Amino acid sequence: MFSPQIRTFLAVAEAGSITAAADRLGMAKSSISHHLSSLEASLGISLIHRTTRRMALTHKGSLLLEHTQAMRSIADTALKQVRASETVPTGPIRLTAPHAMITDIIAPAIQRLLLRYPGLEPFLINDDKRLDLLDEKLDMSITVGELPDSDFRAQRVGTLNDVLCATPDLLEGADLKVSSNATSLALTLPYIAHARQTSIPKHQLYHVTSQHEIEITCHPTVTVNTVEAIAALTRIGMGVAVLPDFVVKADLQHGRLVSVLPEYSFASKPVFAVHPYKGKPPKSVRELIAEIKNSFKS
Repeated sequence: MFSPQIRTFLAVAEAGSITAAADRLGMAKSSISHHLSSLEASLGISLIHRTTRRMALTHKGSLLLEHTQAMRSIADTALKQVRASETVPTGPIRLTAPHAMITDIIAPAIQRLLLRYPGLEPFLINDDKRLDLLDEKLDMSITVGELPDSDFRAQRVGTLNDVLCATPDLLEGADLKVSSNATSLALTLPYIAHARQTSIPKHQLYHVTSQHEIEITCHPTVTVNTVEAIAALTRIGMGVAVLPDFVVKADLQHGRLVSVLPEYSFASKPVFAVHPYKGKPPKSVRELIAEIKNSFKS
């Protein structure tokens, strides 16, 4: 933290002599004297009165000693707090995640984290866009899909599986049979689209056993900008929609929603936690990543 000259001055002032300071620092007495003279020359003042028998700090020397000791104490305290935060994490942790993951994945993970480390202060930004970690001063982002090349570090935390679903009433009487050699299907049922999709969304699905690929073409009747809105409209029978499995898990289990083409599924998408730390991230980030993994497993 300090220059060699300041470190030498501190050692001399605290040890009481050049000889004692040389022993403390493991330096030659001539080097000690050189550093002191260099410091005094740079400041244009005398810091220590030196005679053959004794030495004493000047007024300016006492002032410099007081402030450098205070700076050292502050630095020591800061280092202790940083080390302690790796044992019991405290303070802010900033992250971003897509809207669809908040209720079922991120919120429970944060809750479990705070039960163990109540001193943490999460700051969550819900955004479906991939935000810049440095511009937004983020400790972590949760991202779906393959990642572009970057200097950031990524760790896989889970898998997202989409489901083409609707209410049983909406599907009643609908002809959704797919022949074994078909490569496409035009969905005539009303479709609830996300604003980021094209005007005529198309989805690639794969047979669960043969892996036969089929392209589903949809014609939106309603367009919204969040997954939560899509889910809400789907649950009241407004149309067919593509939703993450963790969003509609309970609906499928209780029969409120059903899979439109149960013999077909979407390709899985990886979910990553991305952070800007070059080495090992702080414990708060590591622990939150672990809790997000647990959310995906539950």
